[in-house]
Amino acid sequence: MDFDDTFGLGALGLSFSVRLDGFAGEDFIYSVYCDAAPEDKIEAVKTAVNRFQSKRDDPDIYYGYVGVSLQGNKILIHHDLGNVQPQDIIPAIQELMTDLDSLGGIKEVVINEGMGFPF
Repeated sequence: MDFDDTFGLGALGLSFSVRLDGFAGEDFIYSVYCDAAPEDKIEAVKTAVNRFQSKRDDPDIYYGYVGVSLQGNKILIHHDLGNVQPQDIIPAIQELMTDLDSLGGIKEVVINEGMGFPF
């Protein structure tokens, strides 16, 4: 199964590569690898995440909880999609990727890195 096609990641036209390794329930962990040191980029990523969370005009659309942290050579974004309506899950992931793309300086995002399962 090609998760990237299922989630429409390749069709987004992002300036960085993105792939979905597998699933961890309703939690998605984005490993963000940057051109610069992650310490230099984390505030910009937090700003993009805040923008992502604040632009919902419709209170009935919930795109999940999102937290940002630094781990070694990457920035981790924890995206909890619990309580997100099924029809909003893929748009939430795609919109977060698009908001990250607006930052520039990101080389790669790996979603649920190392959680691949053979199908």
